[in-house]
Amino acid sequence: MELSQKYVYTIWKQQSFSKAAKELFVSQPSLSATVAKLEGELGFKIFNRSTHPISITEKGRIYLGFLEEIHEAENQLHNQLAATDNIEQGSLIVGGNIGFVQFVFPSVCQVLIQKHPRISLTLDIDASEEKLKKQLIDLQFTFYPLEKEYTVIPVQKERLFVVIHKKHPAAEPLVNYALSFKELATGNIAPEREITDFSILSHIPFIKVGTRSDSDKRLSVILKDHLIAQCTIINSKTFDARYRMLKRELGAIVASDFFLKQFPQDQNDLYYFALRSPHCYRTTYIQYKRDSSNQTLLNEFVKAVMEYCNSHNIIYL
Repeated sequence: MELSQKYVYTIWKQQSFSKAAKELFVSQPSLSATVAKLEGELGFKIFNRSTHPISITEKGRIYLGFLEEIHEAENQLHNQLAATDNIEQGSLIVGGNIGFVQFVFPSVCQVLIQKHPRISLTLDIDASEEKLKKQLIDLQFTFYPLEKEYTVIPVQKERLFVVIHKKHPAAEPLVNYALSFKELATGNIAPEREITDFSILSHIPFIKVGTRSDSDKRLSVILKDHLIAQCTIINSKTFDARYRMLKRELGAIVASDFFLKQFPQDQNDLYYFALRSPHCYRTTYIQYKRDSSNQTLLNEFVKAVMEYCNSHNIIYL
């Protein structure tokens, strides 16, 4: 906004030449002369000086409407520039005990740090909803999003499968239900290949990770009295330990198609089984507090996550 326009805008906001002059740190005669010169250039009067407080003319109202738009645009520009300054050395704490996070976070970090080398990114695997509510973390990946006061963005849908090593003795009776890795990866599973009688799984020993695992909670609901847990890992933060135990032929696990697709090299050693149950389907969400002071970096992070999903054909449907 030019200086003369700034003078006019301030007079309008203050409804007084004298008050505007004090705010602008100029003399009232100098202010009046500047406005008169501008009015001469425009060819019309902006202010009606005969009223108290001063009023604006019809053409002045139109002109001041444009000045208001210029003022708002300048504010937005300043805010965006300030946000850019903040993001260059900002920090973000991301939480979520979800396998999806552990695979996506490194790639997102790479993208953001290449773009903003001075930012700091932290992954809190043990982050809970309480940490988000207390603003100890900025953003959380979750299967159970909050609603009020939070922005919630669905990221991906996944399906849980029972997996067992082909050499495990418990695998043989179920071989007719076994899916290929391609069937699992594409989701193209014939209905007759889905297990509906869960009692046929009652002889399978599962490798569990205790009460903190969402997938194990769902498995317990599905199998109920048919669930046998021969090996249990407590306080587990990742899937790595039980996946290694699976490969050692120690039992079965339940894992998502997203997780299993990260290990195509193991497909010839494993059997995959689909259970027909609504509990086998879940959605991963990103959630963060609305109107966060860290909004610009949050937006950058979410954008990087969605770009990763698109580039790896992880599509929310």
